[in-house]
Amino acid sequence: MRAGAEVIYQARLELDEWNGWADFLIKVDKPGRFGNWSYEVEDTKLARNTKAGAILQICLYGQMLESIQGVQPEYMHIRTPEGRTTYRCDEYMGYFRLMQKKLLNAIHHNISGTYPDPVVYCDICRWWTVCNKKRREDDHLSFVAGMGSSQIREVKKWGVGTLHSMAHLPNEIPYKPSKGSIDTFKKLREQARVQWEARESKKNVVELLDMLPDIGLYRLPEPSEGDMFFDFESDPFVTPMGREYLFGWVYQDQYEKLWAFTEAEEKMAFEEFMDRVSAIRKQFPGMHIYHYSSYETGAIKRLMGKHATREHEVDALLRAGVFVDLHLVTRHAIRAGIES
Repeated sequence: MRAGAEVIYQARLELDEWNGWADFLIKVDKPGRFGNWSYEVEDTKLARNTKAGAILQICLYGQMLESIQGVQPEYMHIRTPEGRTTYRCDEYMGYFRLMQKKLLNAIHHNISGTYPDPVVYCDICRWWTVCNKKRREDDHLSFVAGMGSSQIREVKKWGVGTLHSMAHLPNEIPYKPSKGSIDTFKKLREQARVQWEARESKKNVVELLDMLPDIGLYRLPEPSEGDMFFDFESDPFVTPMGREYLFGWVYQDQYEKLWAFTEAEEKMAFEEFMDRVSAIRKQFPGMHIYHYSSYETGAIKRLMGKHATREHEVDALLRAGVFVDLHLVTRHAIRAGIES
């Protein structure tokens, strides 16, 4: 910074208990401690939309940067796959200082009240093993498959705080939930029960659910020689709309695939796949496309809209119920003593 470098990459910044690495410091014509120049922060994000946390992050970098160069940056910037967005520091620093104060207060005064409840970032957190070990030791309710945070909060009001206690609730639950249906909690109780049985017996425990019309195994159609199992592989960050880069399917015991590394190739792969399906349907009108979870049907509709092609073919498949979601079938057909 003293030498006046135009761009500084991975700048290490520190101030009291705060520290971080700014992706870039950009030199600007605003006088500072080192001369007729100073620096502004530019951070890079893969997310298409800037989140509040990203703004707070670059505000912190700006605060630390001010302590070094003696002047607060006028602007701060975030660069995403969509381009560069600029924010005026003065418009955000008041809110940033309020959040900073609240965070410090929470850290210094509320440590005894925290618990490592699972959140969406657990999959990428380096502390996951520590938190998961704590939850295992406590037999945490989050290990009951399908049990969300709102249901956990509800049953804790009933004095139910572990998978074991959830599994041993009486058949007629003697509580009325403040939110949601009692049937939801009966299903969660049964799920906890089979997981507890599997844990105790150290065996796979699987139960067939009641057979109901149009649910579970009843959703499976008659087999056809034209049936296929289909799966997409995708990357949501390649373009603003993502890229379905691999179309893969098994048809008559043969695996077939189409690769797409460019937008033009994606369109060609989509058209070829739809044409192949149409040809199979002419030969086998009762054919179905089996897939696992709702992603495939959503992606097919996105590709149709993105490339403005094969609209009638997609509409015909959806209206005829050609797609069969095996995840939906499985969820409503069996209860298994596993956590997911």
